Amino acid sequence: MRTTIYRSIFLGLALGVSAGAWSRNLAGQWDLKIENREHHVVTALVIEFTAHPAQTCEDGIWLRVHVVSSTTEDSKFFPLSDPLSYNVENNRLVLDHGGVCDGGGFLPGALDDETVHGKYISGARGLRQLGFFTLTKRK
Repeated sequence: MRTTIYRSIFLGLALGVSAGAWSRNLAGQWDLKIENREHHVVTALVIEFTAHPAQTCEDGIWLRVHVVSSTTEDSKFFPLSDPLSYNVENNRLVLDHGGVCDGGGFLPGALDDETVHGKYISGARGLRQLGFFTLTKRK
């Protein structure tokens, strides 16, 4: 019973980050644009953050991201067939791309504005920067 209560509290916080931590919540649809190192948009997605648990090798509680639509110029740069998951902790959003242990892609960014900006990194501890990303709430 306690586990269910704690899980419900976490899921509520994950989808609606408290106003003290961030003035926006994660409900609704979001535009995710992934750029190469030259800041050219290679992949664009419309996503929704869910409350469904995700499989990942990372510590913490990870939830699934639902991809509503997507386009890409290079399917190898950001493979659209790979699953996406997310984690929110300490005002920081991290998207896990692919769920590959010690080799997948990550999109970490601070939740301190209406638009989230960050880097697209890969490898254990983000040793290789592949590009950048921007996440914006759809109106």
